Amino acid sequence: MSKKNIPVIISAVQFTQRKGTSKPLDSLSLMVKTGQEAIKSTGAKNLETIIDAIYMVNISSWSYGDAPGELGKRLGITPKEKVYLPDGGQTPQMLVNRAAKAVASGKHRAVLVSGGEAAYSINKTFNKERPQHWPEKEDPKYINGKNWNISAIEIKYRLYFATLSYAIFETAVRASSKRNVEEHRKYMGELFAHFSEVASKNPYSWTQKRFSAEEILTPSPENRRIVYPYTKRMCANNL
Repeated sequence: MSKKNIPVIISAVQFTQRKGTSKPLDSLSLMVKTGQEAIKSTGAKNLETIIDAIYMVNISSWSYGDAPGELGKRLGITPKEKVYLPDGGQTPQMLVNRAAKAVASGKHRAVLVSGGEAAYSINKTFNKERPQHWPEKEDPKYINGKNWNISAIEIKYRLYFATLSYAIFETAVRASSKRNVEEHRKYMGELFAHFSEVASKNPYSWTQKRFSAEEILTPSPENRRIVYPYTKRMCANNL
């Protein structure tokens, strides 16, 4: 890696589409919005002509034939490489690493890494029906990389869902820590109350109300049990 190819993150933009938005954007349009803001925030002239690759996190709430290509078209970017990976919690960081390596090696001058979801909008606002201002769904024409290797027993018990698999891990953590059920419950309450405090101060967090440990731990109509020992407020969610 030469000194002129040291990878640097020159912009990072977030946007949260809140509940009650009158005309919510679809996933790709959210990425267009943040992409435009990211490019503008750099102050660099003609950055669109320098970006020569678009790396995208898999979209689960809607599907497009060529999401990276369409994003490039709407931003005025002509990418030499388009990457659309399978879904997975590690994907965003994997793409940042991949982009840094591509810049360091001289393969690309600049890479746009993007991702966006509109899960609440489609599932709650529109009851899973396509809004008129959203594009038709299309199956992706390509996915770069292998899908997860999921065993038959994981499929049988739906352990590919984090809430289910992590619940098993949680019980193992409790056992290894020598805490009884009530002690571990209090431990989780304190931990998640701290998370809630941090989230309440983050302008981009989905839930900005601060909850106490008991409000997080106690099941209620607004805080249903997802899977023992987790309630809704203990799970990453926007539903």
